[in-house]
Parts: sequence; C-alpha cells; structure tokens
Amino acid sequence: MNTSVRAKHDARGFSFVELLVTIIIAGIAFAALVPVFVQGMQVGSGDKMRLLALNLAQDRVEKIRQLDFELITEDNLRSGAFYFGEFGSTWMEQTESGSKQFSVKYVVEDKQVSATDTRIAYKLVTVIADWDGPPYPHKLVHLKTAVYRQYAGPEIVLFNVRASDLEGQNPASEVIVSPIVHLSATVNAADLDSMKRRDIGVPPNQRTLLGHVDVLITSGTGAVYPTEKLPYNALSPTPALFTYDWPVPGGLGANDGYYTFKAIAFTSSGSPGNSWEFSMRVETGPPASVTSLTVTPGKTTADLTWLPSLSGDLAHYEVYRTHLDSLTKSPDGPVVPLAVDLSVTTLSYSDSGLTQDDWYLYQVYAVDWADLSSTPAEVQAQPIDTVALRPLPASNLKGEVINSSARLTWTAPTSGPAVAGYHVFVNGSTTSAYTATSATFDVPQGWGTEAWYQVKPYAAGGWESAAWATPLFPGSVPENVGGTPWAKVIVPAELRYTLNIMNTTNKTLLSLKLYFLGPAGNDLAVLVEPTATNKAVGTLSTWSNLAAGKYRWAWVKSNNQSGLKEGWLTGLGQTINEGTPNP
Repeated sequence: MNTSVRAKHDARGFSFVELLVTIIIAGIAFAALVPVFVQGMQVGSGDKMRLLALNLAQDRVEKIRQLDFELITEDNLRSGAFYFGEFGSTWMEQTESGSKQFSVKYVVEDKQVSATDTRIAYKLVTVIADWDGPPYPHKLVHLKTAVYRQYAGPEIVLFNVRASDLEGQNPASEVIVSPIVHLSATVNAADLDSMKRRDIGVPPNQRTLLGHVDVLITSGTGAVYPTEKLPYNALSPTPALFTYDWPVPGGLGANDGYYTFKAIAFTSSGSPGNSWEFSMRVETGPPASVTSLTVTPGKTTADLTWLPSLSGDLAHYEVYRTHLDSLTKSPDGPVVPLAVDLSVTTLSYSDSGLTQDDWYLYQVYAVDWADLSSTPAEVQAQPIDTVALRPLPASNLKGEVINSSARLTWTAPTSGPAVAGYHVFVNGSTTSAYTATSATFDVPQGWGTEAWYQVKPYAAGGWESAAWATPLFPGSVPENVGGTPWAKVIVPAELRYTLNIMNTTNKTLLSLKLYFLGPAGNDLAVLVEPTATNKAVGTLSTWSNLAAGKYRWAWVKSNNQSGLKEGWLTGLGQTINEGTPNP
C-alpha cells in the first residue's frame, strides 16, 4: 500500500508555483542573452562592411598600379572624371539592405632615389576606405602600395604638339592648321643630371656621351620619318625644355592627314625614360593634285584614268568637262560636272554622248576633309573615228523563229581588236536597237510579223565595226538594204486550239481544272479560266482559242485532285478530244 501511494504522488506533475518559477528563470536568462545576440549581429554586419571596404580599397590599388607613373597624383585620384570614372572620393555599393556609400581617400608620397639624388624613384600610395553610420563598431581600411618608376631614364613631364605660330591654336584641338608643327618636350628637372655630358676613356679614344630627347613621327598612311634627336644643352636658359619645328613634307596640302608624334628622353648612357605620344591631324592647305591624267577618246566617248593624290586626308575626286572651240581650244561652253563624289579608290571615269571631232577639256580635282580642292589636273580630248580601233565584222548571220521571237546567231571575228559586245539593228535602221554580250540574241518580234536584222561588233571605247555582218548563213532569208543583205525573220500568225475533255467516269464530278505550262512546257502552271463544274457523265468540257504549248488538267472532287494528265497542243489547230481516266 505504501508503494501505491508513492507512485500516485510522483505522477502529479509541476505545480503552478514551480511552472511560474521556471518561466521567470528562463526570462531572466533570455534577457541576458539578447545583448549578446544584438552584438553578434552588429559584429557580423560590421565584418561584412569591412570586407566590402577592403575589396573597394584593393580594387583601387590594383587600378593605381596600372596607371602611368606621372598620372599617379592625389588630384587625379580624387577626381570622379579621371580614368573613365574608375576613381573618385565616393563609391556607392549595393547591399542586401539597400545601397551603402563609402568614402575613399588617397595619400600619394613621392620618394627620392636618395638624400643626394632628388629624382623620384617610386610613389608610396595609401588608399583609405570608410563608410558612414551603423553598423558599429567599425574601423578604417588602409592599404598601401609602392609604385616604382617604369623607366630608368629621364621622365618627360609634358609634351606639346602645336601649330608653329602658336597663335589661335586651341591646345586641345586635334587639328593643326600650319605647314610647320612645333614640338616641345619638358623633362623633369631632377632628371637632368642623368643627361649631362659624360666622357668615357681618354684621348685619342675618348667617347663623349650626351643625353637627348628623340622625336618620332609616323603618318596615318604608314610613312615613318627620320628620328629627330634633340641633344641636352646645359647652357640653355631652359635646359629642361627640348623643342623642334617639324616641316610637313611635300609642300602645302601634299601630305595632310593624321600623324603620330612621340617623344622619349634618354640618359647620357642611353637608358630610355617614359614616352609621350599624340595623334594629331595636320591641315596645311589644299590637297595634292592627281597625276598622270590620260584620256582615251572613242568615237563618241572619252575614258579618263589618273594616279591618286598623295594627300593623307582625301575625301573624294571631282570630274568636270568643258566644250572647246575647235580652232582656239578655248572654252566656249559651260563647265559640266560629271562626277562630284567619286571614291578615293576610283581612279577612272568614262564619259559618253560626245560629238565626234569636237574638242573637250577634262579637269579632275582632289578634295580633302576640309573641303579644299587641289589644283586641277587637265587633259584635252577629241572623239574621232579611228579605223584601227574598230573590230572586224561578224559573219554567218542567221535568223530563225522561236515561238513569237526571232533568234539571231552569228560568228564573232577571230582577229583584230577584242570585241566588247554587239549592236543589233532592226529593219534597216542605222541606230542600234539592242546590245548583246554574246553571239546569240533573242528579239521578241511578235506573232504574225516580219522583220530583218543586222549586227556589228564593237570594241572598248565604243569603236564599232565599219561593216555589216556578211555573208549570211546559208539558207537564211535575205532582205536587201542598200545593197547589204539583212537576215529576214517571218513569224507566222499564232495558231490557236480548241481542247475538249470528256467526263468518262460513272458519276458527275465537281469540277475540271486546266493549267497552262507555257510554250516550252517548263513554265509554272497557270490556271486557265473558266473552270468546268458539275460535269455529267459523257459531257465535254471545252476551252477555245488556246495558245500552243503544254497543258495539264485534273478532276477535282471535295478539294482533292485526281486523274492528273498532261498533253501538248501543237500542229494545225484542230480540235483535240481527250477522255479522262476514272479518278
């Protein structure tokens, strides 16, 4: 009995007082842990911001190390416009909780070679990244890097490329309007000692070494000009300044275009320093004229060719023509613009429609980017009839009927000037009606017509054969025109046909469709109207006045074709009866 009472007492659970005490103890413990949790979250958030700041500072350091030595200054690095906006004093970073602004500071310290050598050996750059506001606590991120000079020789701190007169020339302009280009390079004064005269050895084998600045010039067309060496002069009032006036070669406008100007300074022992380089456009005047302008006159044509202008800023060529008095050769007509926008790669022009035996003056201009025109290159031409330039006549001219057309064939001349093409003449006219490129040509003559034809080959320049094609091909029908046989072609009247198609099936069909495949049978099928519909057994579908050629027909029922058949309509125009297979 005692055991039973004890078990019942143990199973009764927590009392209300015990539960209340437990809740109070747990609440006290939780309240004590809340600051720990908050602090942990702040520390984690601060660590994340420091990591972002560290990445930002590291990014700036890497980009600074890629800059040219002379560009690493605090003013440049603080500018948001410097180096495509990759630097600046602020940076906005997107985070999970929104955007966060970081501030970036730069400290650049120039370090000398030694206490006695004031040349700058390297720059010590410190990047400091920070952010505003919570989370707290936070610390500044500092990164330092040393950037050494990339070159062992003297440093050029400034290089100017200007017009020679230096007046009215915008320093930022990329166009120099002057026949002489003024170049000036300024060397770091601390580096001048390395350029001073050095005597090596003793007489008579003594060698004297002297620092210098080299100026290298290359044109946009690929021409490389001799390097100009500017020696160091310790007695100059401005020994750190090296100047040179470079005359643009070839005279006014001859070599206008883009040039690359580069300057490099050297110690007396030959060690190079950094280099400065500019690409500038030079405009000294009108472009150079084209050269070797020649003309080949034809019967009524003139073919011009020339060699290009040597200017580097050509925009296009222009060609003009003026009629000349035959006796005085002075202009007696208007100046006619033949072409005013010829590509700079086009070095020829063909003029046509001229009057035989008249004189003409041709002028070719070169025009540059500034719309300045060169002195014109000129040449005179007289279209004349020169038998030596004419090809021999064709032979074996033949005409035959092909449907409603006349097919002409002939034999090309086998000697004499090369044939460029053929003129085809019709019905005795001496004016060419057609131009052919081979010895076969089809003329759409028409049904029930008669015509006669002749041909003449022509050579380059429009020179035409002096004689008609002769003799005619044996069997051709001649037509006498002024004592010359022309090939006659008689196209008969078109034969027309009637086509009857009978329904030989055992039931009435929905419709019968007829298609025309052309006179040669290889054209696309064209539906012939009207279409026969609801044809009873034993009845005919009739089409009248059909042209000669190939036809295709088929019964159609419920939009499905069946009983497809083809046939030719040729001969004397008789009626053709065709039974239709059972579909």
